[in-house]
Amino acid sequence: ITTDKDDYAVLNISGKHNVRIDGATIEGDRKTHTGKGGEWGHGIRIRKQSSNIIVKNCVVSDCWGDGIYLGEEGAVDGVLVENCKFDNNRRNGCSITSAKNVLFSHCTFSNTNGTSPFKGVDIEPNKPEDILQNIVFENCNSHNNKSVGFSVARDGAQDSPISVTFRNCVSENDDGGFGVDIGPSDTSGFLTIKDCIVINPGETGLRSTSANLQTNIDGLYIVNPNQKGDNRPQFASGISIWNAVPQHEGKKKLAGNITARNIIVDSNDNKALYAIYINNELGDKSGFKNIDIELKTNLPADKRFYQGAGPYSGYCEIRFAGANYIHLANSK
Repeated sequence: ITTDKDDYAVLNISGKHNVRIDGATIEGDRKTHTGKGGEWGHGIRIRKQSSNIIVKNCVVSDCWGDGIYLGEEGAVDGVLVENCKFDNNRRNGCSITSAKNVLFSHCTFSNTNGTSPFKGVDIEPNKPEDILQNIVFENCNSHNNKSVGFSVARDGAQDSPISVTFRNCVSENDDGGFGVDIGPSDTSGFLTIKDCIVINPGETGLRSTSANLQTNIDGLYIVNPNQKGDNRPQFASGISIWNAVPQHEGKKKLAGNITARNIIVDSNDNKALYAIYINNELGDKSGFKNIDIELKTNLPADKRFYQGAGPYSGYCEIRFAGANYIHLANSK
């Protein structure tokens, strides 16, 4: 049904409990929408502390906003989304702003385009009191999204610990694979990436931008980064750890807290500028702490690592298979 509204949902689950949706096909109105503003016309919206929600075997496409949205006016609790497809939605395939005990399994997020941030999956709280706990994506695929496939984002600290896991997920032909985008910062908890694959990203396979959420990676295979042919290494490397976004309230923040094992960066078309890029563009307003990465790459020695400005502190080492350790300057 065509509308001119900025904010609406085809299926709106608000303050409800024990709901099951199975086999629904939802086609939004992005092709016929008569309004020009807003980005909140969602296919499925689960909000206002709804709990025990099951969504299975659904196809959600062409929405003015997100394919599916979780959060708003209190954390939702206990959501299973399984075997669903979210395609050609205008803002995000999936947005999560406040939720706990959520599992997305065997879902696909594709062709997101139209209005920022254009992500397959965007896990991004709006307020410090929002909750992101036990959020799991497993055996999910993203492809052809205008921005990154899988993202955790927040410029600022959360009141509660964060726990987000991506397991056995694949990003293919997205603009980027995985993103820790402008935070979350100064927040306890963790992000886990386990046995995931990024194929032919337009830019990086993994980019962490001005972020210090504890990030644990065990198994990430990045194939042919920088399909766009960018000449800026922060956007053209397999992994980019980059400080370039000034922090709110003028606070100095050290980025990092990354532990990574079983990482492979392969550039078979020689488009990647580096396997890994690390650089701080904020001068004495920022720096890096606790970066511990082991990886393999088929890139030659002069394209393995771009070490830019620090300072570096704590435990900071980059290790390449078959090569010497790189102990980052100024670290202890």
